[in-house]
Amino acid sequence: MSPSLKIYSTNNDGFSLESEADNQKLENKYEQAERRLQQAMDDRDRAQSEHISAINGKAQSEQDWHRVLMPLKENFCTEWERGQEARFERLRNSIMEDFHKQLADHQKTITDHQKAITNLEKTITDHQKEITVRGELAITVISVGISIYRVLEGIITFSSLTGFTRCEEYSEEYRLHSK
Repeated sequence: MSPSLKIYSTNNDGFSLESEADNQKLENKYEQAERRLQQAMDDRDRAQSEHISAINGKAQSEQDWHRVLMPLKENFCTEWERGQEARFERLRNSIMEDFHKQLADHQKTITDHQKAITNLEKTITDHQKEITVRGELAITVISVGISIYRVLEGIITFSSLTGFTRCEEYSEEYRLHSK
């Protein structure tokens, strides 16, 4: 008959979508179809000889030809179509399975990104609160510094108005003792 026939259907990545068992089934069907075709050819040859005989008046006309070959042709075509339909159904199922896996992966990625965005928003809110607290603390420190400056300014003004130079005397004593 025919040499060993391997039928593989591959997707765009080159991966086999058919199992070895499916290939064996297809090979068996192919061999059966080949036997049927051979039988049909034999029947055709016989029908040809019958046709020639019919021309000579020894047999019926072309009806014998159609009576033998048409059912075989229809059976062969039907088997081939069924094989193609099954192959395309497996391919469609494989593509749909891959699509659903990718869809699930994308949905997980979207969920992960949404969680990351939520965490970043929380971090930003926390930093804004911290900045607000630090800003309020800085304003308080500046206010206290201004108040101390004003108090010192008042003391200096008071001592210059009253002639109080005690601070200068203390600083002079400190300078003499530190030498």
